Amino acid sequence: MIKQLFLICFLFISNSLSADVKLQVVTEEWPPFNFTNEDNQVVGTTTTLVKKILKQANIEYSIHSYPWARSMQLAQGPGNVMIYSIYQTSDRLNKFQWICPLSSPVKSYLFRLTSRNDLNITKLNQAKKYRIGINRADSSHEYLTKYGFIEGKNLDLTADGKANIRKFLAKRVDFIVQTKHSMLERLKEVNMPYSKVEKVIELTGYNKKSPCMAFSLTTDKSMIKKIQKAFLNIKNQS
Repeated sequence: MIKQLFLICFLFISNSLSADVKLQVVTEEWPPFNFTNEDNQVVGTTTTLVKKILKQANIEYSIHSYPWARSMQLAQGPGNVMIYSIYQTSDRLNKFQWICPLSSPVKSYLFRLTSRNDLNITKLNQAKKYRIGINRADSSHEYLTKYGFIEGKNLDLTADGKANIRKFLAKRVDFIVQTKHSMLERLKEVNMPYSKVEKVIELTGYNKKSPCMAFSLTTDKSMIKKIQKAFLNIKNQS
């Protein structure tokens, strides 16, 4: 009887430890890099790489897509949490444990509607007279805020990219920050051609960084080492 009780306790503790070790992975809707498909699965080019890394590292994980501000909140909370694709900025540096780069730098632009001939700017500073639609808490939000843009004045914040593109197409904002690939995917979602929009300015100061994987400060360090090793192995093979 005592042996049976001991075995039950041992199995309970082992299962509890296994649950604690499981990695919670969070991301956002940023097609074609990470997005939720028709089968409610998180997919995308970067997601494929992340899954490959975690499989090689033999890490048990769950993956979910949330509005970016929510994912950022979860990634700074307790437990083993990883977030991607995230840019390493000065404000974020000490808030996470990092593995970089996950991919090459991705160029972002200010876009306008092709029909908006009234929006003639050649410098980012000139956009302060207008309203730019961006996702709350993402790196472009941080970048533009440091550049002197103000929430509620010339920055219009939304919780997710779909709401942002709807505002843009309805002319409720003048410009939107997107990569070319993301803009193509966003327009596909609403059955609009790419000719509907055009690039106005490349965010050159913002485009120097590469997306990364980042982990909460409470994430088990031995787990991160395993993921780092798998990341380097895959990187060296490519």
